[in-house]
Amino acid sequence: MAFGLIPNSAAALLAALAMTAGGCVGLDAIYRIISWETVVLIAGMLPLATALTKTGATDLMARELVAASGSSSMTNTVDFVSTIAAASRL
Repeated sequence: MAFGLIPNSAAALLAALAMTAGGCVGLDAIYRIISWETVVLIAGMLPLATALTKTGATDLMARELVAASGSSSMTNTVDFVSTIAAASRL
């Protein structure tokens, strides 16, 4: 919130609508630029995140992560999670 008037997401949406309505950007250009794979990925992740939260799975994962990291610092915990994420991509 640069000026604190409205949230950034709303400001970005209003700016995009103004540019489209003002003729700065055509709809065909917008449709070409959009990464539809990303839109589908985010659309699929939203219900998954909701389901994980409603079932308590996120709380369980957080507790297990804290238990696995023991008395380590937050930096070590982040390093641990990053290493696991990087190893899973191999």
